[in-house]
Formats: sequence, C-alpha cells, structure tokens
Amino acid sequence: AQSRMRKRNTAYGSFRNPRPYKVWKEHFIEDRGCERKRIWTEVLVSAVPHVILNLILIAYLFFGAQLFRIVDPDIVKSGALRDNVFFTFTTIATIGYGAEAPTTALGKWVCVAYCTLGIPLIFMVLANNGQFIVDAYWIFRNSYRRGLEEWNGEMPLRITALLMTLWMLVGGCLFSQWMGELSYFDAVYYSFISVSTIGYGDIIVYPRDAFETLIMLLYFSVGMIFLTTLTGSLSNYLQKLHYCGRQFSGVSDVEVWFGGRPMTVKELITAVAEHFETSPELLHYVLNDLDQILEVALNKDTEEAVEHLKMQGELARKQSFVCLELGPDSERK
Repeated sequence: AQSRMRKRNTAYGSFRNPRPYKVWKEHFIEDRGCERKRIWTEVLVSAVPHVILNLILIAYLFFGAQLFRIVDPDIVKSGALRDNVFFTFTTIATIGYGAEAPTTALGKWVCVAYCTLGIPLIFMVLANNGQFIVDAYWIFRNSYRRGLEEWNGEMPLRITALLMTLWMLVGGCLFSQWMGELSYFDAVYYSFISVSTIGYGDIIVYPRDAFETLIMLLYFSVGMIFLTTLTGSLSNYLQKLHYCGRQFSGVSDVEVWFGGRPMTVKELITAVAEHFETSPELLHYVLNDLDQILEVALNKDTEEAVEHLKMQGELARKQSFVCLELGPDSERK
C-alpha cells in the first residue's frame, strides 16, 4: 500500500501538494520572475488588477441600472433593480433582445453614452477572465502528461468546441428544467442565441429573483468566454486555409501586416531600405550581425565573438562611408 501511494504521489502529486499546484507554481515563478519565498506576495499583487476590473464591471452594471431607472423609468416595466441590471447586461453585452428599449430622447442619448464605455469594458473583462480558463487547461495538461509543453495562450479546437457544446447542453437543462417552461431544444437554441450575442428576441427568459439573475449573468458570461476561445482556435485554421496552395520561394514571400496593410517581407525590407536611402543588400548585411550581438550580450565570455564583431563593425563602417561618397544610385549599381 505504501509503494502504491508513493507511485501515485510521484505521478499526480501528494494530497497536500498536488501536481497541478506544482506546475502552476513553477510557471508562475518563471512568468513573473519572482523568488520562491515571495510567491504569495506576487500572487496577491498580480490578482489585484483582475479583481478591480471585475468590481468595476459589477459597479458599472448597477450604476447603469440606477441611471436608467431615473432617466427612463418605462424601459423596465416592473421597475425592479434586478430587471434593470439584466437589461444593462444584455445591452452592453450586445445581446439586445429588443423587448426592452429606451422610450425617451434622453434615455436614448444616455444609452449611447453608457454603451460607448460599457461595451469595451465588458469584453475586456471577459477576455481577461477567459485567460484563466486557458491557463487552467494548460496546467492540467502539463500535470498529467509526460513532459512539459510550452503554453501558447490558446486551447485546441477540439477542446473549445467540446466546452461550447457542453455549455449549450447545460443551458438546455437550465432553461427547460429550472427557469422558464421551454422545451429542451428551444432552451438549447435560446442559450446559443444569447451567448453568441445574436439576441433575436423571439424567446426570452426573464429571471424571477435576484439569485436567478445572478445565475443567468454568470451563464451568459462564461458562455461568451467559451465562444471567444472557440473563435480564437478557429482563426488558426483559417490562417492555414489562407495560405493553402501558395508556393513560397523563401521567407521573403511570407506576408506580414505592416502600416495597416499586408505586405511581403521582401517588400517591407525594400521599403525600409528606400527610407534610409540604401540598398536591401546593405541593410541585410548590417542587420545580419544582430544574432551575434545577442549571443555576445547573453554570454560575456565569448572573446572570439567579440573580436569578430569588432572586425565586422569596422568593415561595415568602411562600406557605409563608401556608400555615402558614391551615393545611393551608384551603390545600388
């Protein structure tokens, strides 16, 4: 029994110090560059901005609920605070069922101003919270697999699609068995239409108390996070499809986004060379030593590399003087 317990602790970590905790701890120390004895201080410091962002969003929802109750009381017929919070959330989350809308000119102008700040705020908070889900995935993936994989900040498409599907099925149970009197199919349909922020308004489930309001807001928020991660995973495959069938003669044909438009690396180097009135060949010659410069910076004991860089620098300086004397046109020839 003790032997089996040792093997289990080796593979999955002990009960008091499980392996996911170890993986998270090592990643956090490496990512933050902090000392082990100060890890919990760093955790507290790093958690403060995330907590503040979520509190700002919550306060903004309640502020909007009170604001709309004052400037346009007819938006929500019941006049209850929870219904106004539900209205403000569906508004800045761009769900917008359409059953409730501003009825006065002042209410419409206030709605425009409120959404101008509220829409970026809610999507920024949801994207920030979504990163914790991605990190949790990589923690458990590296905890129960042989060898550590590099965290790339995204989840595989199959995982995000599975999470999204399961969340819609959960919504089917939530809105058919507990809230509302929908069929299971209509409940799944309503869940997707709401989470995807389409919000037709043909089916609307209103919360009956504060607890149901909280559950619905949490469900929609997590669903929007899952949908965002699914979209991010799909974008990688769309990029591969974009370059499918293209023939590349080298790195120079790879497209990059620069100056607000796509251009190849060759076009970018040529544009930079023309800006500095030199040739792409000379620009490549000068920039070619950057790798060696970084090696010398990281390893100060490489005396031979230092001497080589000095010689290269003198040679590049002489060629630069020749180019300045002859002019850009002669140097290109």
